[in-house]
Amino acid sequence: MPLKPLRLPFGGFLGTVAVDLTRYWLDEPAISYGLVFACEGFLFLIAASLARHIHIANWGLSNEPVAPSFGDIALAEAGEGGIR
Repeated sequence: MPLKPLRLPFGGFLGTVAVDLTRYWLDEPAISYGLVFACEGFLFLIAASLARHIHIANWGLSNEPVAPSFGDIALAEAGEGGIR
């Protein structure tokens, strides 16, 4: 994507615009920042859910053997009494 480097600055700019708009209506900076932060957190949860669904949908598509993750190895070692 040729516009990928331009996406990063727009997030901060849009966050600033959102805070300015909410301060215009609410007249309280703390509530404005909290409202914008809560909306950003909600959008993050939506993005995480979408990423999880994509990961689950792609889980069985590969014919290559899947190497165990670091977490899988750590859990297996913990079940055997830890690292020796």
